[in-house]
Amino acid sequence: PQSNKFCQQCRTPMLRRYLWAIGRGIDACKPGDVLADRYELVQPRILLDTQPGVPPETSLEIPPTLAPYLRLSPYGLHISQVYGRLTLMEGRRRSEIWLLEDAPISRGGSLGGNETADTEGQLLPELTSLWKDAPAVRQLNWLWQIANLWQPLSSEGVASSLLTSALLRV
Repeated sequence: PQSNKFCQQCRTPMLRRYLWAIGRGIDACKPGDVLADRYELVQPRILLDTQPGVPPETSLEIPPTLAPYLRLSPYGLHISQVYGRLTLMEGRRRSEIWLLEDAPISRGGSLGGNETADTEGQLLPELTSLWKDAPAVRQLNWLWQIANLWQPLSSEGVASSLLTSALLRV
């Protein structure tokens, strides 16, 4: 069961891979839905890969909107990475959803922050919600990280994402 922290047979720690889903078709899904017999929707746009040891579906053709994620892969600590593709069929309509890993999703304390088991699988807080209570040194560090990302994101034409508070998460 997904609630176990270790495999019942071999005692190997269970890998929890939370993914951020982008694409129009994901909005029609509800938490608890299992997509493609593999991905459980735990929050809006947040999926848990129930088979993290199995390679995801991928495509040789990457949409132009995802190309910056691939070119910015050296900044993986701060920018989500393309994980795979999920194809949903709604009647005769096909919907393509792309999955991103290393998104700002709580892993229940694995990052050493204020995360708990209760917050596992949820988006991390927005920078603006924690700014006023953070020590000056932490605020300076956040600004330094944003400044270091400005040039590479600017060269990809996506620097405006650094000005969108809902995308800046701690």
